[in-house]
Amino acid sequence: MKVASREGFVGRRRELQRCLAALRPSDPGTGPPVLVLHGMGGLGKSTLAARLLDRLRHSHAHQAVWVGKVDDLEVGKLTQRINVDSDTHQRVNELLSKPGIPLVDRLVFVLDGPLADTPCVFVFDDFERGNLDDDGQGGHVCTPEALDVVTAFAAAIARTASPSRVIVTSRHDFPLPTRVRAVRESLLELSGTDLDKKLRLTQHLGPTSTIDPAVRDRAIAAASGIPRLIERLDRVVADPQIDVAALLDAITETTVEYREEILAERLLSAQRPEVRQVLGLASVYEIPVPEPAIMALDPSQSVAGPLARAVAVGLIESGVHPGTGGTRYLVSNLLKPLIEGCPEQLTADDRTTAVARAARALYRLWVGSRGE
Repeated sequence: MKVASREGFVGRRRELQRCLAALRPSDPGTGPPVLVLHGMGGLGKSTLAARLLDRLRHSHAHQAVWVGKVDDLEVGKLTQRINVDSDTHQRVNELLSKPGIPLVDRLVFVLDGPLADTPCVFVFDDFERGNLDDDGQGGHVCTPEALDVVTAFAAAIARTASPSRVIVTSRHDFPLPTRVRAVRESLLELSGTDLDKKLRLTQHLGPTSTIDPAVRDRAIAAASGIPRLIERLDRVVADPQIDVAALLDAITETTVEYREEILAERLLSAQRPEVRQVLGLASVYEIPVPEPAIMALDPSQSVAGPLARAVAVGLIESGVHPGTGGTRYLVSNLLKPLIEGCPEQLTADDRTTAVARAARALYRLWVGSRGE
């Protein structure tokens, strides 16, 4: 899950407390099994979910996360997402792969069997990606496959009186059958004291900023209290290579829901071709990777400079891996469709070559070199 740092997570204390109360009721057997976190992109749904997992780690040691589209097949890969001993791993796999048995019954077997004494949290992050359809009336409904997954988990938890819980994060709210007991938490824009706390953590938008106060105020207004948009604008408002006034004009002329997309589109078009080329290469990865993994995709060019520039303006997300201490990079899903429209986009053949090189690079880095 791509989340804000602990230091950057501010202003969600009340939401955190309400969600914890829902996930840890006094009687686990009667509490609602599903928590839905919804709100527009950038408000911190995934970050809030990650903080909830941190708080639940002692009581719910096994935490499985799916990102994007989910179906029966993906649920069958549960043991790839939780750390269990080999015997439990085998028993869970056997139960989930039983043919001809509805998913809800297979999950009951799992929660009443090998995971009976192991409370779990099952997280479906970025649920709007591939799991929701327009309902024709301005709202959204689950696809049949996704609805089957959520209702199966909810029913299995209820039938076994399990303390396990489900967390769903989604840009859009969506209805669930009345038999599914769910708590919904709508995340809103930061305001008042919470917004002030967030701004104080920034370099250019806080009270100690040295940029033109008029530009600072325009950027704060354009961010509209959206935490991730605040962070991204903070990266670029003092950048001498960017026409900040034109950028803020474009953002403020757009409805709040789409401002992050407009920012990404404008920043991408303003970059040099070599920066967009590196972004195109790095976009073949679906997980954060170290710099050598990106370099391996095209050994003929240097990626260090373009990569640093992409990170500086927020077009590539970067973070320190807690295990190795090394920096890893990821092109966000928001940016990938925009990259496909650039002149520097990879051709089908180039992409096939890049994917093959990516697989070999990750194998060498994480498994060990055994030749090509």
